[in-house]
Amino acid sequence: MALEQYAYLAEIIGVVVVTVSLIYLAQQVRQNSKQLESQSYQAWAASNLQINMAMSDPALSAIVAEGNLDSANLSDKSYVAYAMTHLAIMQMAQAADYLYRSGSLDRELWEGEINRAAGILAMPGVRQWWDAGGNTQLTERFVKQLESTKSNIAYWTWSPEHGYFRTEDIQDYK
Repeated sequence: MALEQYAYLAEIIGVVVVTVSLIYLAQQVRQNSKQLESQSYQAWAASNLQINMAMSDPALSAIVAEGNLDSANLSDKSYVAYAMTHLAIMQMAQAADYLYRSGSLDRELWEGEINRAAGILAMPGVRQWWDAGGNTQLTERFVKQLESTKSNIAYWTWSPEHGYFRTEDIQDYK
């Protein structure tokens, strides 16, 4: 074999090695992206669990139930717990929004979180907290996003038998 033939063979081998390397690299990037999405979902689910666990405390649930109707009726001490609870909920929604926009969270999960936050914002007491400055603790872009989201929840009500529910969801509610 002539030297020129060895050079051509080396070029072909080089092209094959580069192609295989690029395919391997693309697979690794895809795998890392899926792993990041999975970690993002786990973090989002853990945040939801923390809020749900906190809300299972009867004292906090009572504060939130009362405050959602009219947060002006809460004592100063209760209002702090109320405000921090709703700030945590809105920060979780903002985190979901960020993860979605960065490509790490599924659109369906993002839409659910944004719609839930918009529904919570529709409660009279939450709206009072929001307008009194609760919205200043969040990014301007997220506040605009949430303000422009139309909630399909007309009005929430609380009862010991049903918890929070839309009044139109339970026909026999009085």
